[in-house]
This record gives sequence, C-alpha cells and structure tokens, in this order.
Amino acid sequence: MWKSCCRGRHKVFFWLLLRDRLNTRNILRRKRRYLDDYHCALCSANTEETLFHLFFECSFSQWCWRFLNVRWNFNLMDMDMLIQARKDFKSKIFIEVVIIAAWAIWTHRNEVIFYGTHISLRRWKQLFRDEFSLLLHRAKPTFKLELQTWLSSFH
Repeated sequence: MWKSCCRGRHKVFFWLLLRDRLNTRNILRRKRRYLDDYHCALCSANTEETLFHLFFECSFSQWCWRFLNVRWNFNLMDMDMLIQARKDFKSKIFIEVVIIAAWAIWTHRNEVIFYGTHISLRRWKQLFRDEFSLLLHRAKPTFKLELQTWLSSFH
C-alpha cells in the first residue's frame, strides 16, 4: 500500500480504513456523537453504517466493486480477503484501483451526507476516473502503461 503511486492522502485514508478508524456513523455513536440517523447514506437497507457495511455489504459499494471487477470473498478475514481479491484481479495495479475506489465511495458518501448530493453511480464513476487519472502523473514509466491501458478500458 505505501509503495503504491497513489497520493499521500489516499494512502493515509486507506490505512485508516484498514484499521477501522474512519468516522463512519457507528464510530461516531461509540464516540458519543449524536446524529439524527446512523443508517447507511448510500443504500436503502436501513442498516447501521459500519465500515464493513459501507465498503463491502452496501448495495452501492457492491455495484462499484463489481463494475471494477474486484471480487471479495467474505468467507476470508481482512488481509486474506484483500490478498485473494488481488490474485483474482490479475493486474499489478490492484492496490491502486482498490484505494481509489474506496476513496471515491467515501467521498461520494460525504457529498450525500454533507451537501445533499443525490446518490449516483455516475458521480462515483466520475470521482473514481478523476482521481485515477492523476495517478498517470505520479507513476513510474514502467507502471504508467499498465495504468493507461486499464483506464482506457474503463467505461
């Protein structure tokens, strides 16, 4: 993760995600921050927003992962799940795709909560594409071609 060509803020965000330290609504409840609603803002499941729900169980995030062809095996534990998904993805850019996809889910979730933006897969795709495109400027030449090829196949 730390060796990826993602920006520093993306890496720190993902590090927080891996350690369940993002301020999801259930974390805010544990910190005694009172909200009107503790349910996931991105789906209609009427489920409390936990990190696992937001990034893996939520129908919105599941669509995002399927769109990117990232397959999660929920029978495995945290890092094993990540390792298996990486093997199944079959590309060197797996960690960049996952970090940027999770960042785009989190960013869109925040837009929905704080700015009243409508839930939109199109908006998520735009966030993902914009952030992923920036990697082209940061990548080593040997890695850049794979990023460009993958991005050109992105619909």
